[in-house]
Amino acid sequence: MKTAFVFALLITVTCWICEIPINNRQRLEMMVNLTKQVQDTFREYNIDTWITQGTLLGSVRNKTVLPWTGDMDINIFYQDLAPLMNSTNKIIQKFNSIGIIFYEMSPGFMKVCYKDVSGNDFKDFQDKHIAPEARLELYGAKKLDNGLYTIAHTACVWNFTGLYPLKDYYIGYNTYVKGPSYYKYWLEQYYGKNWMTPVIYAGDKDLDNICVGEYPDTL
Repeated sequence: MKTAFVFALLITVTCWICEIPINNRQRLEMMVNLTKQVQDTFREYNIDTWITQGTLLGSVRNKTVLPWTGDMDINIFYQDLAPLMNSTNKIIQKFNSIGIIFYEMSPGFMKVCYKDVSGNDFKDFQDKHIAPEARLELYGAKKLDNGLYTIAHTACVWNFTGLYPLKDYYIGYNTYVKGPSYYKYWLEQYYGKNWMTPVIYAGDKDLDNICVGEYPDTL
């Protein structure tokens, strides 16, 4: 009995180790596909979104999605985000119909994921912030009286002069998504002027949102 248990345990551990690279590739591909689907669906309703933070960094510096990333990052204007908090909103219903669900985590900030094939709607994701394998984070950008913007969960004040026209960025898996026209400004805001140099610590997370908090008058 003891021998059989040990043998089963060894098989389980071996299979788990062997599957890590495959599962990670699948997870990354799912996140890329999710990002593309979300942007394309918003575009059907003339709503602009753009990649930011680590997703933009990976595209520009690594020419793909960062292999260690836990999620994809997208900005959206707050006036387009706010109606999504209502479950009866037609755009939310459209996403639900294609198996994509949104959760409000805090004002101006939502998490997005695929609905599980079992039908589980990831209530733990909402209640305990336990994320499924593939997820996207949606940050609202709110315009200030001075014409600058704040973005949920960042300390920066942003000049959006360099946002348009949105342009295509490659994020791997034969997929292009929309991002800001002037990527250097965005990446320097988040990671400082040395954003091209990976930071080798804590899994090389690339200094999550240091936000230098400065902005040029013109770009």
